[in-house]
Amino acid sequence: GPHRLVKRLRPDHPPVTVVFTVGEETGLLGAKALDPTVRADMGFVLDAAGRPGEVVVRAPSQDKITATVRGRAAHAGVNPEAGINAIYVAARAIAAMRLGRIDPETTTNIGIISGGKAINIVPDNVYLEGEVRSLDPARRAEHTALICQILEQTARAEGAKTEIYVELLYEGFNLASSEPVVRLVTEAARHCGLEPTLTQSGGGSDANILNARGIPTVNLATGMEKVHTTEEQIAVGDLVAVARLVQAIIALAGKG
Repeated sequence: GPHRLVKRLRPDHPPVTVVFTVGEETGLLGAKALDPTVRADMGFVLDAAGRPGEVVVRAPSQDKITATVRGRAAHAGVNPEAGINAIYVAARAIAAMRLGRIDPETTTNIGIISGGKAINIVPDNVYLEGEVRSLDPARRAEHTALICQILEQTARAEGAKTEIYVELLYEGFNLASSEPVVRLVTEAARHCGLEPTLTQSGGGSDANILNARGIPTVNLATGMEKVHTTEEQIAVGDLVAVARLVQAIIALAGKG
């Protein structure tokens, strides 16, 4: 484990803090709850897809959009004219949105929708959850506002109402190649026989939270494949390569 790895290093290695976070997939919850007294000059997160040696130095910020469309219930067979179908309103709004890949740096998605009580009732409420993420904060804000505007305008046109809440889940980061943390991991990769490659990612990680806390942090590729599926895997050779990379980072930091 980490303790054995550090014990094998020179005795003059710098102080090392090892953090195991929880709830990363559900909103970087562990990183957000990290003790604020934990400080470091730089950080290294092991949570990127790609070959060992790839280093994520740029990642997006993300908005979560939660919306409720409120229509009016009525009997679907006796008096549907008296109702306002919230599912129809939500469907019209979603159909008017640009979803998926907007540009090389920006994506949008509606990921959760629920509503209705029975097939003979005009549904009065629909609940939606979506997201906007971008490497450009201005583009993120622009498309978040656009989705909210479409929901509000569509609901108004159909006589429905909307309740919308937007939450910034995390800030993005963009580290220059001249940053000490980037220079260190690049040197360590070459020391291990790996070809360092600086990349950007469309996903968030604990590195987003640590950078926002003022700890310059990169996200290291581990070789993991088919992530977010039941076939997720990692080759033993890649696991060993990443462990050696971490060891080299610590050892080289001690020489600095």
